[in-house]
Order: sequence, then structure tokens, then C-alpha cells
Amino acid sequence: MTPKTKPFKFSMSKNELLCGIIFLPIFMVPLRTLVLLAAGLFDPNISTERYSMIFFLVSFIIVFLIFRNFLKQSFSDFLDAKFFSFSSIISGYIGYYIIAYVVSLLSFGLNAGANPNDRAIFEQVKLNQSAIIAISVLLGPIVEETLFRGVVFGSIRRKNRLMAYLISFLLFAVYHLWAPFVLSFENGVIDWSLLIHLLDYLPASLVLAWSYEKSGSVWSPIILHALINILSITAVLG
Repeated sequence: MTPKTKPFKFSMSKNELLCGIIFLPIFMVPLRTLVLLAAGLFDPNISTERYSMIFFLVSFIIVFLIFRNFLKQSFSDFLDAKFFSFSSIISGYIGYYIIAYVVSLLSFGLNAGANPNDRAIFEQVKLNQSAIIAISVLLGPIVEETLFRGVVFGSIRRKNRLMAYLISFLLFAVYHLWAPFVLSFENGVIDWSLLIHLLDYLPASLVLAWSYEKSGSVWSPIILHALINILSITAVLG
């Protein structure tokens, strides 16, 4: 079987999908606040990197409990189609940097400045490498790919391929930038340049969805996501 005839798979059950649709908006917005409030009861001076670690650990546990069967089946699909799995990771990785370069040229042309989310992560890396690496390489990719590629892209892809790419990208981008946008609003000066930074998440969103589509397994974008993150962190530390 050639890559062109490889069918797209979506092995998530109806119950898993329903729970995912319910949990996704909770994960994107209020869960962070709830975790911060709960952690603050035990440690009022909790650091940002430690709080992030707790947030992703809680998210990982919830995702595992909901999607353990989906992840298990998807891992079997990954092993059953090793050629498609690994080729989608390699091609996706190369494609990511090509698309990212093009997007960076556009962003600089629009005077977007530095991405506030990336800037915050890079600062956290310098303060606590172990925690941020655990989040970026293990917890984050599993949680985010299961939700944004598994739940969002996978479910919509069965009906409309273009909408699957578009909606998964928009939700993925908004998830990373809603907090800085709200913060700027609370300070009385809305930073509309953050809308331009939505484009920063287009390269990753495209290649991660493509990797899932071509391999038929959510573990391909999970591994690709982890690879992109660890090399980005390595560049910062270097």
C-alpha cells in the first residue's frame, strides 16, 4: 500500500469524543485558573514553572483517564504502519521549518514583535529546565495532540478536511494566546498585535494535523510535537 492510498483512521469512541468535546473548553480556559487557585492554597508564592507543571500533570491524568483506549489503539496503529508513521514525522518536521520560515517573514513584515507565550516559556526554561522539558516533551504533546488533533481535527476530518485544518489551527492558536490577550485587556491597553501572533501557530498546526492524517495515528503528531519542542528548547539553552 502506498502513502497515497493510506486511509485516514479515527478510532475514538463516541463516549471519548463526547467527553473530549466537554473537556476541551475547560482545558483551554478555566482549568488553569482552578489549578492556580488550588495550588495557591498550599503555596501562595508558587512559581510559574511549578504551577505549569501541576496544570499539565492534572491535564495529563484527565486525558489519560478519558482517552486511554483511544491512545492504546492509536499506538497499535502507529506500530502497524511504521512506514507511514515515521515518514509523516520526518516530512512534518522538515515542513514545519519551511512553513515557519515563510510565516516569520510575514510576521516581521507586520511588525508583530516577539511572541509573548514563547518569551514566557523561554524564561521558565532558564529557571527550571527539568519541569519545562517534562511539560514540553512528554505531558504537553500528549495532552494537546489528543485534544487538538484527536478530538478536534479527527472528528471534523471525517466530514470536512479543510474545516478540520482551519478549526484545529484556530483553537490551537487561541489556546496559546488567550491569556496574554486577556492580560493586556485588563491593563487597559488591548494588544491587537497578538492577533498577528496567531500565525505563529500555523506551521505547527498544519504539520501536526498532516502527520496525523497521513499516519492514521495520533502518536505521530505527539512525537513530532515533542521533537519540535525539544529542539526549540535546546536552541534556547545553547
